[in-house]
Amino acid sequence: MNTKYVLQIVILTGLIFLFNNCGKGFKSLDFNSQSSQGLPTPTVPPTATATPTPTPTIPPTPTPRPSPTPTPTCSCTPTPTPTIPPTATPNPDSLPTKPAWYDALPVGVWTAIGTNTTSSVRFSPDYTYPYNSTNTGFSSIMDAWSGGAFARRMGNSGTLLVYGGGHQDYWGNDVYGFDMESQTWRLVSQPYTGAINFPLAEGLFPDGTPGPFHSYNLLQYDPSENNFYIFGREYNNIGGYVYPYFSYLNLAQPRLTNRANWTNLSSSVRNSAGAENSSCYDQDTNTFWMFGSGRSLTKFDIATKTATSYINYKDDGYGSTADCAKGLYVYTSGGSSIRARDLSAPAQDSFTLASVSVSSDPGFSWSNRRQAFIHWINGAAVNEFRYLGGNARSPSAWTFQSLGITGSGAAIPQRNSNGTYGRFRVVEFKDGSEMAIVVNSVNGRVHVFKMP
Repeated sequence: MNTKYVLQIVILTGLIFLFNNCGKGFKSLDFNSQSSQGLPTPTVPPTATATPTPTPTIPPTPTPRPSPTPTPTCSCTPTPTPTIPPTATPNPDSLPTKPAWYDALPVGVWTAIGTNTTSSVRFSPDYTYPYNSTNTGFSSIMDAWSGGAFARRMGNSGTLLVYGGGHQDYWGNDVYGFDMESQTWRLVSQPYTGAINFPLAEGLFPDGTPGPFHSYNLLQYDPSENNFYIFGREYNNIGGYVYPYFSYLNLAQPRLTNRANWTNLSSSVRNSAGAENSSCYDQDTNTFWMFGSGRSLTKFDIATKTATSYINYKDDGYGSTADCAKGLYVYTSGGSSIRARDLSAPAQDSFTLASVSVSSDPGFSWSNRRQAFIHWINGAAVNEFRYLGGNARSPSAWTFQSLGITGSGAAIPQRNSNGTYGRFRVVEFKDGSEMAIVVNSVNGRVHVFKMP
């Protein structure tokens, strides 16, 4: 039979079957089974149950991740936070030992000491130096507005050094020292004795040693290297011609020969303050400071041998005496006030700490024991400018008062009419005890008093 007719018969049979069973419920059609006519009954596959479309889940908004810290591309060492050093105190190892005679001294009373005088140990007294014949001679080492310094590492108990002259007064550049332990003056460095042809190039004699000058308060001692510094060299004998250059004398092994011991720094290292001025040693920073008639302040770094100048101030420190403490450069000004400069801000102008009669060229030296600047003008009276605490830049932190020292006779020091300057010093010993020392004439006694 034709396949086409067979298919039509199958379809027709299925429709009849569905019609006859309408309303009786549908039966499963199995096209794999045989019908009564012997034809295969087709099986209708079950209607597939639709899987519901899932409701899409909205993912939560992610929390933004912090931007990563970028990795530095530089391998540089970070700059450390600067550490402010504490206020320094003198190293006991650099302080002198108290002399054996110290304990017998009365407290707060002047005492004349010494077994000889400066003039008694003068180098070749009969030698005629090639200087102007109208000069005042050897006494000008102290008389011609000249100062001194205390070398605490020279000898067991330290040594007071004096040096000066210049102008038309004295052209020997010899240095003399008073040894505290033995109470004896001695020649520390011999003078130049050759011919002098003025002007002196850079203020130096032909043997390379410095020309003397009115040293005022421009002599200092460096305890770190045991050197005696002068902050000026005179180059002409007609007066007032001073180069602001530096020289120093090493005191470790003085051999009485200038050429071996003196060192002259380059003329590029200079005291912009000029001559006739004051200076101090700042133990906190191991530096020297100079201030004076040039209306400028100079800082000298001892380790590097370099100088920095701060200029154009409103006032000057002409002929004054100074010392450093509490981060300040403190000096006598015009005889009627005590003024200061802040060493942490050296470009700033000075300020007044006290208005008081002090003389312009007194003895003025710091005492660690009393936390005060010890002040002496003449005679028995000694004063102190004492630190009370608080802001050292404020006048209220200081008081000027008498120490009440009295005395009479030869034991009382008499002022040199041309000033005291650095020939007055407060000396601190290893055990913390102190005394003041002063000398005023090449023919006079040395005077000391034990600090109260």
